[in-house]
Amino acid sequence: TRRRRIGPQLYQQDFMPQAALQQAFATSRLIVARSGYSTVLDLATLGCPHVLFVPTPSQPEQEYLAERLTQHPGYQTQSQQHLDLKAAWQKRLSGTTPTPLQSPFNGKSLEETVRHLISTIKRPPNRL
Repeated sequence: TRRRRIGPQLYQQDFMPQAALQQAFATSRLIVARSGYSTVLDLATLGCPHVLFVPTPSQPEQEYLAERLTQHPGYQTQSQQHLDLKAAWQKRLSGTTPTPLQSPFNGKSLEETVRHLISTIKRPPNRL
């Protein structure tokens, strides 16, 4: 996989093997990611105290997951249309670093995390 530098201390990577992903999450000060189910599960199992979710436009399940997770310290969301990395970075710096006890995934196995996420997801309203 190719890692592309897109700014000072800012990199883009489309795919990473688990060990590389775990290392990136452990050393990154802010993760910018889609709020898809598999990404949320990666965060649940590998952990990252600061995440900016950018839901894919017209994906209500991603919008819901992002909003739901932003209720926890360290997580924030922005729309793709109004993406402002500088504001996200400033918010990250102005906030406190969440403790593991504040994580929505604290102390849960992957199976427990999946069950918890599924039980808290409300069906989005039908779109006409």
